[in-house]
Amino acid sequence: MALLLVYKLIEDPPWVKRAKGAGIRFDYIGVSLLVLGVGALQVMLDKGQEDDWFGSRFILTLAVVAAVSSFPLPSGNGLAKLLLLMCVFSGI
Repeated sequence: MALLLVYKLIEDPPWVKRAKGAGIRFDYIGVSLLVLGVGALQVMLDKGQEDDWFGSRFILTLAVVAAVSSFPLPSGNGLAKLLLLMCVFSGI
């Protein structure tokens, strides 16, 4: 009963109604790479002890996949910002 009353009596603010109509874009590539990277990292950490960590090609491959897919893909102005941050934090 409470859910029915909340559904009928509570309204979304105007900015939410506009956002629903505008069609918010979703970053499918970013989420896919994040899922792939975290999944590879989790399997690597789970199976690492069984397969002798980096002595196994499987664990090494998972480590490379996790590192590459977790690296941000810069586009446009993001590349300049990424290079600037790398220079600042590397001490150049």
